[in-house]
Amino acid sequence: MNRIFGVGKKKEAPPAPTGPSLAETSEHLDSRVELLDKKIKQCDEELIKYKQQMATRSGAAGAKQRALAVLKRKKMYEAQRDQMMNTQFNVDQAAFTQEQIQTNINVVESMKVANHAMKSQMNELNIDHVEDVVDDMADLMMDQDEINDILGRSYNLPEGCDDASLEAEFSMLEEEVAMDKENELRAGPSAPTYLPTALPGGEQQQSAAAEGSASHSTAPVALGSTNKPQ
Repeated sequence: MNRIFGVGKKKEAPPAPTGPSLAETSEHLDSRVELLDKKIKQCDEELIKYKQQMATRSGAAGAKQRALAVLKRKKMYEAQRDQMMNTQFNVDQAAFTQEQIQTNINVVESMKVANHAMKSQMNELNIDHVEDVVDDMADLMMDQDEINDILGRSYNLPEGCDDASLEAEFSMLEEEVAMDKENELRAGPSAPTYLPTALPGGEQQQSAAAEGSASHSTAPVALGSTNKPQ
């Protein structure tokens, strides 16, 4: 069939338009706006001059006509400047959109590269193999716990060293400590160590008599006064 009817030609993509870029267009418009601002400033200077001439009677008539012409030209420049500024805004917005599109293209391309890399990495991983490895590790940890329990057992302990016997003996010790504290509270505080101990009755009387005789035998001695010669 292709030999009879032939093969349709593929439509070729239209060539990309050539011309200044959006950035260049924006710069050109910016220069035009600056030029119009200068012309508007010149009109303002001329208006000031004509205003001074209108203050005098001799040049009032001619200055008025020239001032009106300058005002008309100034309005025209201002309208052109506003139009240029609006056009520049649209160009800048289009440039921003173009940059955003290029950014999105770069993001998509980077995501494609990352997707290809992740697929190649995932091919090296097998979910079943990973699950087997985790199960083996869990079994090894359980075996290790059993080994630790076996190695922690005690052998050849004397009689009465089991847990029940040790707990009973510890309870008895606690009871003894409680009884000792109770006896100390009942006995009350002990006498200070610096007080003398009590003596028997006879010894107390003899010591008291000895102290009395000693006090009577020691009488005070009167000292005589000496007369000094006049």
